[in-house]
Amino acid sequence: MGACSPCNILFHVFSICTSILAILIAILVSVKLMDVSVSVDGTNVSYNYSCLLGTDYGSSSLCTYTYVVIGVSLAVSLAVSLLQCLTCNLCGLGNILDILLAAFGTVWWAVASGVIASHANDPLPPSAQPASDSVSTARDAVPIMTYIEVGLFAAMFVSSIFRCCRT
Repeated sequence: MGACSPCNILFHVFSICTSILAILIAILVSVKLMDVSVSVDGTNVSYNYSCLLGTDYGSSSLCTYTYVVIGVSLAVSLAVSLLQCLTCNLCGLGNILDILLAAFGTVWWAVASGVIASHANDPLPPSAQPASDSVSTARDAVPIMTYIEVGLFAAMFVSSIFRCCRT
């Protein structure tokens, strides 16, 4: 099978979808679930930041955790793509690297989905109550989107295995 085999095409479609979905999650979190207020008093500028996605995870907010998960996922995907491009598909071993990337992405997003979903429905502190129903909808949508990300990476993994076995 050549470069246009069904598994090859599906792998690239899933790969593009994972990146697009990760960017959409970041946009949703930053637009709907970040509450930033800035106050200016003469020459003093102060700001107040709260994450409406959920309660704190560890020592940072759940929004920060979500951004880190997205950033690492996109950075690893970009690094693998550049490495394969610069080394002519890793001298013929690019399919194996694709399997590793898909496996890493599946596990990475599965863990992140569990963390985000378990904290996204926690009650917010009184100082960070959502101003509208769209915030509640966005809080419900983010965990669902992260689970879809797991499914896309798992589909990428399956298609990369079939793609590797056919070549």
